[in-house]
Amino acid sequence: MIRQRDLVGLGLRLADEELVTKYTFPFIDGKWTVPFLVTHILGGGPRLLRGPIRREGSFLSSDRKATDLVPVDSIPPETFGALVHFDPWWDFRGVPGVRREWIDAIVASDIARPFVRNGIVHKVHDLEFSHDAGTLNAVIAKDDRFQRILLRQGDVDLRSLRRAAPHPIPA
Repeated sequence: MIRQRDLVGLGLRLADEELVTKYTFPFIDGKWTVPFLVTHILGGGPRLLRGPIRREGSFLSSDRKATDLVPVDSIPPETFGALVHFDPWWDFRGVPGVRREWIDAIVASDIARPFVRNGIVHKVHDLEFSHDAGTLNAVIAKDDRFQRILLRQGDVDLRSLRRAAPHPIPA
């Protein structure tokens, strides 16, 4: 299993190159699958990575090549409207080199916020993915007493955890 909070400061071992990442965020659709990940390559900015990855010690490994990594703004910003991700550090708020329209769309898809379930306020604490980061296994949430609950597919609509409406960040 791979957890979101563990996807920080890792090397990225590709078929033809090794890179250093600042962070990696799997983006999740309504079926709890991961169509792509966004990884911030040190010195290269955020890039899309499709396909499975594996966690191997301090590296993420993929069979993809460096040329398969494309800029995050190579897909329409509307793509992020159907997806969610978990960025507890709010890294995308200050990403240089990405146009504001994409930053706003990505920030709006972040589920790092409180939500109410069964009358109790919870906050997403982490996400747990399959060993290849191809699917989301569980949302790990905590209540105000730090009691942990695992939410699985069918327990929660991921899109309901997003912000009610995009909140543009001042330039």
